[in-house]
Amino acid sequence: MNHTIKFLDGTEKTFETLRDANLPRANLRDADLSGADLSGANLSGANLSWADLSGANLSWADLSGADLRGANLRGADLRGADLCGADLSWANLSGADLAQTDLCEANLSRANLSCADLSGANLGNQWIIQGPPRSDEYHFFLQKLTADSQPMIKAGCRHFTLPEAWKHWRATRSGTPLGEETFAILEYLEKVARIQGRILKQTEYGAIERAADTIARAKLQFEGDAETILFHVVLDLLEWCGAQSPKINFDEVLDMVREHIAEHPQKG
Repeated sequence: MNHTIKFLDGTEKTFETLRDANLPRANLRDADLSGADLSGANLSGANLSWADLSGANLSWADLSGADLRGANLRGADLRGADLCGADLSWANLSGADLAQTDLCEANLSRANLSCADLSGANLGNQWIIQGPPRSDEYHFFLQKLTADSQPMIKAGCRHFTLPEAWKHWRATRSGTPLGEETFAILEYLEKVARIQGRILKQTEYGAIERAADTIARAKLQFEGDAETILFHVVLDLLEWCGAQSPKINFDEVLDMVREHIAEHPQKG
């Protein structure tokens, strides 16, 4: 089957196969290339924006500097591909194989990476930590991409800072099984990021929200006045934070919990 390809300079060329084809600066915007074999092809600088590349074989292809904005790469094989400097913003990479790819300086802003394999991928100065999926198949990531000024939680269409994430799901999912799953996933992502040295301290908002949950339980578990309950709550909080550290100011955390109680009084 012959393939006629248009290039950005207006010229056209026909290829018998796209495998190992030399297609630098090809204009393939909106093209239907689903399931196509483009392995080893040179697509550097090509316009593939909004193209359908679902299930395509792009292994070891040169896609450096390519425009892949909004492209559908669901389930695509991109193993070993050169995507350095490529624009993958808003691309659908769900289930894609990105193992050993070069993504240095690539724009991954708002890309869907759910179930993607990023093992061994070179992200340059960017980083992505994938969390376990929630039981409703909602996927969570903690990432810091080129466009991000701080680590961000990416989940579906949600794009939050860590404090914003805690605040949003506390407001919408608190007291539900999905909420408990969400909080566990946020804790997991943050802990892994701290272990890897990506972030240096516990998110303040998440810590306070954790304390608020503990307060509700503490009222049923401990006898004594509010100060005694607060003491147990803060001990639980410090233990959760890995708080054997002398750097944590007990009185400061206690004041934070008092302030939170004043703003969010518990009932019952």
